[in-house]
Amino acid sequence: MSTPIISIVGKSKSGKTTLLEKLIPELKSRGYRIGVIKHSVHNHQIDIPGKDSYRIKESGAETIIISSSKKISMIRDLKEEIDLRFIEFKYLEDMDLILTEGYKRRKFPKIEVLRSKVSKEPSCSPNEVFAFISDFPIKSKRPVFDIDDIKAFADFIESKFLLKKKKKKVELFAGGKKIPVKKFVQDFIINVVKAMLSSLKGVDKDKKIELKIEEEK
Repeated sequence: MSTPIISIVGKSKSGKTTLLEKLIPELKSRGYRIGVIKHSVHNHQIDIPGKDSYRIKESGAETIIISSSKKISMIRDLKEEIDLRFIEFKYLEDMDLILTEGYKRRKFPKIEVLRSKVSKEPSCSPNEVFAFISDFPIKSKRPVFDIDDIKAFADFIESKFLLKKKKKKVELFAGGKKIPVKKFVQDFIINVVKAMLSSLKGVDKDKKIELKIEEEK
């Protein structure tokens, strides 16, 4: 089953980052592993000019990885933006929940943050928003949470996205792009792979299975 992805959206300075700073510790205290993807519409620069890694990247390396005993970072040139599900599949497969800051044009459940000092008008259509979190009262058919009531908001996320019974699912990516797979094909792949794993010693076929195929040209 894919990791749930929730997009925290809202206008600039509405408090998206502040909300994440409060929400993540609350969910972690409940035993969940949380991953975050921050969307940038600009060609963001995360390396520091003058540092060795920056100099190496500027020399022409398309990818550079900085690795230590506690952290790993990667800077890589892209020809086009990577699908969120591929990022989850490739790098965040061990997370229980992925929160994104931004991505309001993607079709994932959206939580819109509203702050009275910025704007009282939502930036997304009400049909696109799963819930609102705000510092002022809102009339909406969607759930509305007070911006300071993080526990109630975390309860909502937990009940809607983290306590659901997981279903079996196959996701296929080719060249970084997600390829639709019909249910009967998913079931066939699952049954074939599990049958193969059943003949191997020390393999628990009931846990998460990942299969990666790379063919040399």
